[in-house]
Amino acid sequence: GRVKTAAGRHKLALSFQLLALLLFAANLLWQPAGVVYPGIAKPQVFAPQLLQLIYRLLGVGYGFFTAVALGRQILAWQQLSLLGSLPAQKAPLQWRLFVQKHADWLQVKKEVTIRLCAKAVPVTYGWLKPVILLPVACINGLTNSQVEAILLHELAHIKRADFFWNMVLQVT
Repeated sequence: GRVKTAAGRHKLALSFQLLALLLFAANLLWQPAGVVYPGIAKPQVFAPQLLQLIYRLLGVGYGFFTAVALGRQILAWQQLSLLGSLPAQKAPLQWRLFVQKHADWLQVKKEVTIRLCAKAVPVTYGWLKPVILLPVACINGLTNSQVEAILLHELAHIKRADFFWNMVLQVT
């Protein structure tokens, strides 16, 4: 049947991306050599040197783009480390209690920290020690139910380990 939950669709999409990576790597590494089937004439390979060159170029290209993605990820990690050093203050008690209560309800096993800062948009970072950064303007300009919706959204990212999977997908 169809996958009906967002979490199920998310896991299915990640599975297909990882499968595509594994198939690409297997195809790149697997080179049939001297396979003979009884009763069937040996197939003629058109320009074996050209095929080897294509495989090598694909490998180099894949390695290059993986290195670029890894470089982008390292820059993103540096930016995230700067986020952690931004001047921030503790969120009001009601929001910390709200996050703790709903993290328990969502079965988030890690302790989630919520902080206020001057950042323009809400953001969640950290896989082992997740932190939700909320803009001060968010607390001042939104209703309680709107802030709760934002916090639940960020908790869903933590529950699905989006930070970890985004790192993995960036590298692959």
